[in-house]
Amino acid sequence: MKSATLKKRWVMFLSLLTATLVLGGCFHGKNHPRSGEMMFEYIAWKLDLSEEQQALLDDVHQEIQAIREQQKEQRKQDREAVINLVMADTLDTGAAMALLQQKQTTLMAEAPGVLEKIAALHATLTPEQKNIIIEKLNKMHQHH
Repeated sequence: MKSATLKKRWVMFLSLLTATLVLGGCFHGKNHPRSGEMMFEYIAWKLDLSEEQQALLDDVHQEIQAIREQQKEQRKQDREAVINLVMADTLDTGAAMALLQQKQTTLMAEAPGVLEKIAALHATLTPEQKNIIIEKLNKMHQHH
C-alpha cells in the first residue's frame, strides 16, 4: 500500500513539474529584459539591413532608450498613481484624465526626435524592404 501511495505522489510531482515547465515555456520572452533589443535585432534580420541602414536603426534604438531612461522615474510615479486610482472606492475620472494628458504631452514632446531618425532610416529602405514591412503589418492586423 505504501508503494502505491509513493507512486501516486511521484506521478503528481512529475505532472506538476511538467505543467510548470510547459506553462513557463508558453510565457517565455513576454517580459524578457532584452525584449526591446531583440525587437530591433529582429527588424534588422528580417529586412536584411545594410551597414548604413543598421547604423540608422541603431540611432533610433538609442534615441528610444535615452527617452525610456529619462522617463524611468515618471513611469514609476504613473504606475503608483494608477494603483491608487484603482484602489479607491470610486474612480477619480479627473485624475485619470490628467494622467492621460500628461502622458500625451510627454509623447508629443519626444516624438519629433524619434520620427526624425525613423524618417532618415525610411529614406534608405528599398521597395522590397517596404513590402516586407507592409506584409508584417497586414499579418499583425489579421492577428488582432
